Amino acid sequence: MKTLSLKELCKKKGFTLTEIARKTNTTVDYLSKLNTGKRKNPTWQFVNRIATILGVSESEVGKSITKED
Repeated sequence: MKTLSLKELCKKKGFTLTEIARKTNTTVDYLSKLNTGKRKNPTWQFVNRIATILGVSESEVGKSITKED
């Protein structure tokens, strides 16, 4: 099964990166950099907030950021 990028995961769950940025009090630029791998190692709390918003596991969000299968 292909691992979705953060942007793809958000889209699948009906959100844009802009909406997630607003809900997590961060910038779209930061989320975009996580999505493309230009930024790494977000805090576990941040991953948890995204997972809660999207209704998925922290593991799924983590994989979408690190692109691990």
